[in-house]
Amino acid sequence: MSKHPFVIIFFIFSTLSFSQNLRVDYNAEFYGLDIDKNLKPNKEQQAGLDQVERMMRNAINSQTIVLYTKPNNQFLLEVEDKMTVDGQMSSNLGRSVLKLHTYLYGLDETTVLGYNVGEDFIVEYTNNVVEWTITSESKDILGFKCFKAVPKYLQSYKQKEISSYPNEVWFAPFINKRGGPYKFTNLPGLILGVTSSTATITAVKITEIKEDKIVPKIDKQIITEKQAYLNAKAVGAAIESRMMK
Repeated sequence: MSKHPFVIIFFIFSTLSFSQNLRVDYNAEFYGLDIDKNLKPNKEQQAGLDQVERMMRNAINSQTIVLYTKPNNQFLLEVEDKMTVDGQMSSNLGRSVLKLHTYLYGLDETTVLGYNVGEDFIVEYTNNVVEWTITSESKDILGFKCFKAVPKYLQSYKQKEISSYPNEVWFAPFINKRGGPYKFTNLPGLILGVTSSTATITAVKITEIKEDKIVPKIDKQIITEKQAYLNAKAVGAAIESRMMK
């Protein structure tokens, strides 16, 4: 991880210590589908794509994204559906667009476990797939000064495949907690903003809480991120093929 020298000094003298755990609520904003630019949809296909985008936007707007910090730099992220009328369909669609899991558990500073309700596996993510360049660029989120970190991905994925990953995150070194609305925990402060090619996720409320949020006990097979990526790629290719017929 590379850091701007000014940022290092700033961290040392400016980190706040929260005596209690935190609850962080996030909202998401959907930009639109990340469609291959080489595809040339006709009028009927474009109408279908527009309908899908509307469904995705409605699904994302119905999402509740909440992160709970825990002792020892652990965290639990929960993504639920605000609207029971749409049921599981809306919840699944919203999470798939945001590339989030029903539960995301930051086990330690190097490992995060992700699980979706209804799946028979848990995905293990490790922070050794990304290097961060921490910049001196900053902005305020909820009154906290946040710095921009830009990732360099070390996987051998093509650019199209990593486009769903964040292209920048904003973290608050003043908050001496780890975690955020994504799979990475190796930044020196809580992540309050994430930007990808399709959406942004931004913290809208931070509350100190006394309780230690319990991590759901899920007894499932643990697979690697690479295995999960190959599964998702196959499913996505099948869906895209059907949409373009």
